[in-house]
Amino acid sequence: MSKTTGAVILIISTLIFILFTFWILFTPFLDVDVDIIRDWFPPREWATQTGIAIFVLWSFIVMFSLGYILTQNEEHSRNKSRLKKYKQ
Repeated sequence: MSKTTGAVILIISTLIFILFTFWILFTPFLDVDVDIIRDWFPPREWATQTGIAIFVLWSFIVMFSLGYILTQNEEHSRNKSRLKKYKQ
């Protein structure tokens, strides 16, 4: 990945974090009269469900990646030991 791709991912994730934080922490303290801002966000009950879904999805991605890397390393070391055996 290039630096540009990393910068874009960082900016997008930062914006999502800021919006999610505003949704969770600040919208409960807004007056009921401020419907313009409250209309931008879904009901607050979705906040916990969204957070849990993101956590489960991220955990799955991390565990899948680790499993893939570990199996690739195991195959690599197995092939390396076979190569040494045949060279002798």
